[in-house]
Order: sequence, then C-alpha cells, then structure tokens
Amino acid sequence: MGVRKVMRRGVLVATSVSVVTASLLLTANPASAKIGNLYEDDEVPIVLGAAMDLPAELREEKMVNVQSIDFSLTKEELESLYPAEELKKQIYAPNAEKYRDQHFMNSEDTRRHNAGAISNTADRGEVKFFGVWDKKFKPIAASDGYTGEAERTYSTGHQVTDTTTSSTTHTAGAKVSVSLGIPDLGLGSSVEASYSFSTMSSDSTAVQTSSQDAKVQKIPEKASGWMEGYPNGGYYVGWIAYSDGVTYNSDPDGGWQVMPAKVFFKSEKNTSPVTWVQRGRALPLF
Repeated sequence: MGVRKVMRRGVLVATSVSVVTASLLLTANPASAKIGNLYEDDEVPIVLGAAMDLPAELREEKMVNVQSIDFSLTKEELESLYPAEELKKQIYAPNAEKYRDQHFMNSEDTRRHNAGAISNTADRGEVKFFGVWDKKFKPIAASDGYTGEAERTYSTGHQVTDTTTSSTTHTAGAKVSVSLGIPDLGLGSSVEASYSFSTMSSDSTAVQTSSQDAKVQKIPEKASGWMEGYPNGGYYVGWIAYSDGVTYNSDPDGGWQVMPAKVFFKSEKNTSPVTWVQRGRALPLF
C-alpha cells in the first residue's frame, strides 16, 4: 500500500463522490487518556484490534481478489506464520503423498502471473485460501505532527472503486482510495493513498462506498498531535491452493498446486473501509 504526498496551493479540493457520509473516527476518552483525547503508540493496536475484531485464522473456499495480494511476501515471514508443513496437514492429510511440491518462493512476477491464471480458471476447479493474521496495523495515510496547544481541522475522505461481487468461486473485493488534508493551513497539503481488499465469506456488511468530512483535533500543551488513517482489516499470510482435477503423477483425483500469498481482508465488523485515529505524543520537558 503506497502513500503519495502532493502539495497544492489553496484549499484542498477533494475527489468528487457519489455518497457523502462520515467515516469512522477513534478518539480517546479524555477522562482516561494521557494526552487529551489523543492515542499514544501503545494504545493504537489495542483500540484498532477491538474495533476490527479480526479472526486469528482464516480459511476461504474461494479465490481471493488478486489486487488484494501483496506479492512481496518473504520466505521468512511465510515460514514464521504459516509454514508449508501446516499446509500439508490442511490439504493432504491423511494422504500426504498427494502433496505436489512447488517452487514456493519463486519471483514476485511469477507469483503475480500464477495468481491471475488461477483467478481466470477458478470456475474450472477448486480454490482454497489458508492464512493467519499477521497482527499488524499499518497506517495508509498520516499528517505531519503539530505541537500544542493547537487545534487542527482535517479533511478526510475515501472512495471505493473496482468493486467485484462474490460468486461461488471468487470472494468479493474492491479498491479504496483515501485522502487526508488540512485545508486551513493555506498550502492545503494532502496525502493520497490506496489499497485493495478481499471480503470474508462470512461478511454480510455493506461497504460504505464513499465519504468526505471534517475532523477537529485538539492538541494540548507539551504534546504533539497528528492524524492517521488505517485500512479496516488486516493481512493474512498463508497459501492459495488450486486443483483443476487433472491427473498429476498418476493421481486420479488431480494434484493440488499451491502458492504463497499475503492477502488483505476487510474486517466484517465495519462498513467503512477506513478508520481515522487521532494520535498524540508527550513532548520531553526541559
């Protein structure tokens, strides 16, 4: 998920949207927070984890949205979260001899090509995804930090495009474009970013197609504050397994072909694809 910063003179001009609604905003309770109503580093995983409530493991009996796959997955990351031995237990047990050895960690281009080929032919065979959540929350967009005492009004927005619907062979998915700006600063600096997701089969929530609204942040004295936007979901590291039913090595049931995959799945607990978090950090006293 890349972030692109652009500078524009004057007021931020937001992307036109078809539906204008408020996106999800998390602020701390002033009675219990250490810095006004701003969240510090150690609090962010806790509140996001509670808001998204992602399952630790995920198994889908469909092909995922190819655009939601991160093809830069490393062998070390894969083996630490979902090693090949675990995959054998899921697919081949008790017939481990049907395991078809693949060059699991081939190039990113090869994996991208294979994922596209599997997606295009998924209706002719059987596709599964096995994965575990990597338990990481990474912001897709963030403003610069400002020292207090100060008040900032942020312009936030998102728009969902490239939507695909769920079928018997494919999960639903879409692309989300995100914008974050501070129009009242004169220069109207803004951050623009995007990401794509797959939808869990158990997800019955309707995705909020777009939003554009303003969020006010109050930064107390002796602190810095900023705004961060997080995709509502998480990356699941594991395997895509595909069987086309064609005989392989005298196996009448056909062999399973597998490829490593890191797939972003939307949280089924939220309709908005983005959560905005008001961040803060205490400044050292001299």
